[in-house]
Amino acid sequence: MGLFHQMFCSTAIERAPVLAAATVPHEGYSSMFDQCANLNYVKCLATDISAQGSTGFWLNGVAATGTFVKADGMDDWTVGPQDEWGSIHGIPAGWTVETSPIVYAHLNSDGEGNYWATFYNESAGFTVDATTSVYTAKVSSGKEKVELTAVDDKTIPAGNAVVLKSSAATATMTYDVATTGMLADNELLASATDITTPANTYMLTKGTSGVGFYHWTGTDIPANRGYLIISGAGAREFVPIDGMATGISEMSDVRRKTDDAYYDLNGRRVLYPTKGIYVRNGKKIIFK
Repeated sequence: MGLFHQMFCSTAIERAPVLAAATVPHEGYSSMFDQCANLNYVKCLATDISAQGSTGFWLNGVAATGTFVKADGMDDWTVGPQDEWGSIHGIPAGWTVETSPIVYAHLNSDGEGNYWATFYNESAGFTVDATTSVYTAKVSSGKEKVELTAVDDKTIPAGNAVVLKSSAATATMTYDVATTGMLADNELLASATDITTPANTYMLTKGTSGVGFYHWTGTDIPANRGYLIISGAGAREFVPIDGMATGISEMSDVRRKTDDAYYDLNGRRVLYPTKGIYVRNGKKIIFK
């Protein structure tokens, strides 16, 4: 019996959830959608179905016509019944076959076996590979940390900037036309073209304290790069710390731990403070 044996079987199901796993294990999808009579859309991004019985009987009894979306370059699917009992182990005969384009995102190493990047596409949605996690980013009310919240289904709707974390330097991004809407708890901004850097911009880069959100001093923000606008006394320099296992990571203010310099309320370093309000080691100091 397969790992997902008849998990989704119901006459009410017309569209299967996206099957994003690259490799299907032994009997992994066996009988998965057997007798789902109204099922007419399956998107399976597997690139390796060579394991014994990996898709055995998985689409028996589905709708006579439908759409099957496969990964780009995946030519191992067979069409129609594949044994003497007329059982379907591949793509049902009568279904239209489409190819899901794949793009690749390149990530930055944090030196600890993880790779990070932001990702944005204005017009297309994507699903990421099994080794990559997707997160939204939101600045805490006190502006002392950035909270990353996991996107559990690993889909990125068009027009949403996200943070990617992977165990590999390259993430596989597969086009997903069904992915729409705006992600909740997300303050990341992005543009499809280069733009002039707004004030108080922070970007995910590798700086002196590792990969994190740092104040961006470049004249422009490159196209399709996510960024945060963080204004006020708490907006200085942030780096990620432990917490990814829960799906939420805090990014602590490095200067509050190590920097005795004075900063004005716009986050600019001041060598010789005069009359006014300044921030030093995370505390407000008033010079009269």
